[in-house]
Amino acid sequence: MIRYLYEWARSFSDAARRSLVVVSLALAVPASTAGAAIRISFGPTAALDLGAAAVTGHSPDITTDRLGTYLASWWSWEAGGCVTARSTDAGRSWTPPVFVADTSCKSLVPRGQGEWLAFLNGPGIPVLLSTDNGETWSPLTLVHSSTTREGAPSVATDGVGNWMVVWSSYDSLGGTIGSDLDILYARSSDDGLTWSTPLPLNPDAATDPTEGQGSLDGPADIATNGRGTWIATWEDTAMGKPNRVVVKRSTDAGATWSAPLLLGTEGVGNFRPHIATDGTDTWVLVWVRDEWIQRGNGSEGDIMVARSLDDGLTWSEPAHLDPAEASDHGRSNDSEFVRIATDRAGTWIATWSTTNSLAGTVKTPNFVFSQSFDAGATWTSPVAVSNVAAHVESGIFFGAATVATDSNGNWVVVWESSASAVGTLGYIGNDWDIMFARASRECPLTPAPGCSATAPGTKSRLRIVDGRGGHDRISWQWVSGAGIDASEFGDPSTSTNFVLCLYDSSGNAPALVWEKDVEAGVLCGDVPWRTPCWETASDEFNYKDTRLSRGAVKRVRLRGGSSRKGRIEFLAKGPTLAPPVLPLSQATSVVVQFHNLEQGSCWNATYTEARQNTDRRFKAVLK
Repeated sequence: MIRYLYEWARSFSDAARRSLVVVSLALAVPASTAGAAIRISFGPTAALDLGAAAVTGHSPDITTDRLGTYLASWWSWEAGGCVTARSTDAGRSWTPPVFVADTSCKSLVPRGQGEWLAFLNGPGIPVLLSTDNGETWSPLTLVHSSTTREGAPSVATDGVGNWMVVWSSYDSLGGTIGSDLDILYARSSDDGLTWSTPLPLNPDAATDPTEGQGSLDGPADIATNGRGTWIATWEDTAMGKPNRVVVKRSTDAGATWSAPLLLGTEGVGNFRPHIATDGTDTWVLVWVRDEWIQRGNGSEGDIMVARSLDDGLTWSEPAHLDPAEASDHGRSNDSEFVRIATDRAGTWIATWSTTNSLAGTVKTPNFVFSQSFDAGATWTSPVAVSNVAAHVESGIFFGAATVATDSNGNWVVVWESSASAVGTLGYIGNDWDIMFARASRECPLTPAPGCSATAPGTKSRLRIVDGRGGHDRISWQWVSGAGIDASEFGDPSTSTNFVLCLYDSSGNAPALVWEKDVEAGVLCGDVPWRTPCWETASDEFNYKDTRLSRGAVKRVRLRGGSSRKGRIEFLAKGPTLAPPVLPLSQATSVVVQFHNLEQGSCWNATYTEARQNTDRRFKAVLK
């Protein structure tokens, strides 16, 4: 928890100007994705700033307008302030960083038609405007007039002109409240052009003790479901007592608020709550619970979760997001940097940094994520976000991270790291840099027609192992009854990308539950001994990444030719794999398809029986 106190203090420092900002947007979700329980895994880690070897970055954030544009922001020491980079292809490529302001500006909020607002740390909470999707920025307004230290703004908008901002402030508001750190809020009904007079959100702002006596409110977070409900949350400490998580609710755009609700175990520290909603009556809240006071044998931070299914009126009892933490007794010390996001179509993702080594498969600290498909009631076992986590030296801290999704199956996560060699970029220095990884939807949501089927009697096999994060494994073998033309495979050594798609049937409706892409023309192995992942022989292509340097895919074999049976072999494993949730339903069948994304050809195997189907293993053989 020492790191937590240091980071919180540094969020107001003149040197770093860091903030803890989350943006909530209430936008529509395509109906075609509703209810899909698709496990994702992130691709190779890369540096967001291609000049990472010569620059230092901190405190990243990422936001999307859900219309194709992502904006990432971070503090750049070389630029002397906040910079942003833009992607219009779901994180595949990024523009060079653009300078925004000489302070931290993590709160970038889309306003529509290419317009964005940036909320800054500093007295009055300055607001900037971009009318060209983040290429240029200009001053717009101040949230209010102030000369005291203020920062950590969190912003929410309902998409129809109403906005709310909450932040941490030492401003006494003309002596009406104390001069300690309190939570203020302000409202806008004209898309952020003007703001109401700020008011305290914590009800004891006028009576709580000064900071020197142990009072510390914040940081705060706010979200809206776009249907009239706004929920704010923050951590509260008074008179040296351990922090509690506070929740307040408004149904009139902040004109009035409910009485505060306290969450979290009394007597232990509860820190940095973060909230998300799927746009209905469902809300999920995550935070870090530090148990040093309770156990008295050192600090152990666990990730906690509570949820509301009645629009924030009542909340479930706090529970461990990862049940294994309830009995780990100090073996895993999760950091404060937990975040939650949802595609508003049934998938929730929580991300955090941790010293959990995932059964010894990654170095620590590392960065993990977990998915929920039932509004936070249950969560998948944590898996690593970054393929670098298995290779960097011990003690690399991956820092704060945020994740964004455009609700079309694309997810992008950004974080800071001091790893000196990342992905295919090679050496990037021992300073702090901004990393990113992405997951995208390449598979059709239901099996594609017309794929070449495996021949009966060829013993096409599918095996899945859920190793609870570290020793996960998926292998698949497809065999034809006769030879196939190798030209159907294209040329993966240069341009032909592939994706493996796995579908599970519930009733007679097969649905996508897992996918993994295989990239063309990439390099594998450790820096500086990288070699092409794909090797080409006569009528055959082989992908090999023994060190899993690009993620979970270890081996792919594509064999063509007219004189022998066609064959496809696929093997993925390791801490970033994130296999489908087991057991599979297999009400009628499990379908596996392998797609050539360049030429459109595909190969199919349908399994109607399973030799093994438990919560840890699935095995099927096509006889």
